[in-house]
Amino acid sequence: MPHPAGHRRRGAPAVTSESRRANVEAEVEKGQTSLRAARALLELGFPDECVGRAYYGLFHLVCAVLLTEGLEARSHPGVDHLFNLHFVRGGRLDSGLAKAFARLAQFRLQADYSRAFRFSREGAEEELVVAERAAAALLEFLRAGGWPSAAPAPRREP
Repeated sequence: MPHPAGHRRRGAPAVTSESRRANVEAEVEKGQTSLRAARALLELGFPDECVGRAYYGLFHLVCAVLLTEGLEARSHPGVDHLFNLHFVRGGRLDSGLAKAFARLAQFRLQADYSRAFRFSREGAEEELVVAERAAAALLEFLRAGGWPSAAPAPRREP
């Protein structure tokens, strides 16, 4: 007997391997797009907005890493917590990645909501480089885990 649309049979997994792969791919794409946008915003003279996009680049890549284990958070702090708990504390990923992510999260909040806080171009570029290095490490982790959708982002021409 067919099951009503939107409902799964008792015992059927909520997330299939196909949907997990599609979700990881979507997060990787969003992360890479956000990092490219951050670079473009910096070049256009918008350092605060660059830092925000750099944070979201890492945010989406961290979400992709979480999804490989079927983990999803309901909030930004939840993403940070699950990432630390399941990937950093267990030694699967370097603690420097979690520190970079937390630092960018704080800077994003300051850049978005503080009237007095402004990034210089140099400061924003420094944070973007940190984000790009962390992103490269996360993408390598995904590739090593057999997630081929985590292809390197296209390099921009100098």
